[in-house]
Amino acid sequence: MEIQLSKAEMVARMWGIPERRLRAWLDSGVVMAEAKGRGRGSIRLLTDASLADAFLAARLSHDFPMERVKGCLEAARPHYADLLVSHDPYQIVFEWKHHQHQVQVAIVMDQFRRTMELLRQAPEATGIDRGRKPKRWQDEFARLAADIGKDLSAAEPHLPPIRNTIRAYRASRRQAVKELRVTVPA
Repeated sequence: MEIQLSKAEMVARMWGIPERRLRAWLDSGVVMAEAKGRGRGSIRLLTDASLADAFLAARLSHDFPMERVKGCLEAARPHYADLLVSHDPYQIVFEWKHHQHQVQVAIVMDQFRRTMELLRQAPEATGIDRGRKPKRWQDEFARLAADIGKDLSAAEPHLPPIRNTIRAYRASRRQAVKELRVTVPA
């Protein structure tokens, strides 16, 4: 499953991840996303593995530096397929040994699994919207202004078009030289 970044931000917000943090993780490579297209027309799509990265990073980043979080995610990525198929309670236990002590961190993945199941059941959530959103109010305003202009020109046909009036005013402002007078004491 692939989900658009804007929709993934909504999912991440449910997990307590601010939009800015998710975008920072994507930019720094903590969370991996797929890019579709090139240049200005490209979009970032988050896969199941990307969402798992974001979920785990949110849980780990409270207690550990980002380098440690990256290491944990790299170690967990090969096991994501098992996580996504399993219907049993699932948790991931990260452990590493230090010369003086051993650290273990367990993260329960039930909330992640339930969210993924809901996303799979809602096809509108995974639809990819391309292009800019319609500018409804701007279009409506432009139509309204055009109608007002037609009404005004019909009411007073002897006046020159407004465009000519605006251009003449702007030209007169450009030509006027501002003057500053300073009185110098004797």
